[in-house]
Amino acid sequence: MSRFLEALTNEVRGLIKDGDGYVSEDELAAAVRRGIARLAEARPRRIIADFTGNGSTKVFTLPTTFEAGFSDVVKVLYPFDASAVELPEDIELSRLSVVDVGDGTFKLRLDFVPANGKKVRTILTARHSVDDQSSTIKSVSDEDAVIHWAAAECLRIMAAKAIGVGDSLLGADTVSYQSRSSQYKSLADFYEEQSGLRMIPGFVFNRVTVTTNEGLPYLTH
Repeated sequence: MSRFLEALTNEVRGLIKDGDGYVSEDELAAAVRRGIARLAEARPRRIIADFTGNGSTKVFTLPTTFEAGFSDVVKVLYPFDASAVELPEDIELSRLSVVDVGDGTFKLRLDFVPANGKKVRTILTARHSVDDQSSTIKSVSDEDAVIHWAAAECLRIMAAKAIGVGDSLLGADTVSYQSRSSQYKSLADFYEEQSGLRMIPGFVFNRVTVTTNEGLPYLTH
């Protein structure tokens, strides 16, 4: 069973054990959001979108989860038949493009017209989405990755605030807070390593050309 946003956040609280209240609720929530975003960069969500040809059109509307500058078309299969013993060969990605028609709508444009009744299966990438009632993160290991990354961020906040308190004190108290700060930093490094998200694989996004409705290259900032 997936752990939703509240459960992920509580898991982070349990790891950092912030008895001094160094990390605010807003900082904790932001750390969890960044953990989810980091996971999406490393292992984006995969979405299947099927389109049925009518013998006359070669343009189809992509799901609303398609996001300019992030999402990509990974694979296109045609003609796709779920009951077939073997899958058809992949369509070369050079044979299609994605068109931004405005209002957040993107269209898949093929260089051929699918036959009437024949299905085109596309596999797309998208960001993960987690709230208090649902989650697109399906594996325990990926949930743990988000928790560990967020914990590392929170522990670095704790380390910075502990050293700040220590700097305002004298003698043994200063040394004590410096020691705690070092412990928080070490734990942060440990959890970041545990997350498996420190080094993100070199994914190549936008393998499919994205253009505007006028055929101009789509620019992201």
